[in-house]
Amino acid sequence: MMKTTKTTTDGEEIQKPDAVCDCNIYMGGVDKTDMLLSSTESVRKTVKWYKKVFFHIVDLCVLNSYAVYKMKNSQPMALLDYQKDLVKSLIAKYKVKSPKASTSRSILGHSPLRLVDRHFPAIYPKRPLTTKQTNTKKMCSLFKFKS
Repeated sequence: MMKTTKTTTDGEEIQKPDAVCDCNIYMGGVDKTDMLLSSTESVRKTVKWYKKVFFHIVDLCVLNSYAVYKMKNSQPMALLDYQKDLVKSLIAKYKVKSPKASTSRSILGHSPLRLVDRHFPAIYPKRPLTTKQTNTKKMCSLFKFKS
């Protein structure tokens, strides 16, 4: 037990257990880690608990690698810059090249099938009056494209 500066109403000194003193000594590192993690947290929206755990572990791994980086460099960069560089290098290393996805309109625009079938504009009657007034539009009768 360790003596403290506080006293009870009777004048007796309050004593702290050694475990509390040890905890207070090493709590500074935990608080700093929490502070660094909270400023650049990966998970902000509500997701499943196991995803939160996974991303928290990834954040801890990034923070640990940043601590090693700081020990090895005399002028380390900020944590946010370190994370950006880490993400850029991971993307560059594991980027999968995929063919450009084309939109459906460009495919239909160049398709000869578009000219074979009945694709004449048709006037659709107005819908019954609702809260929102809509105009009559010309639409392709097969693909329902608005013109």
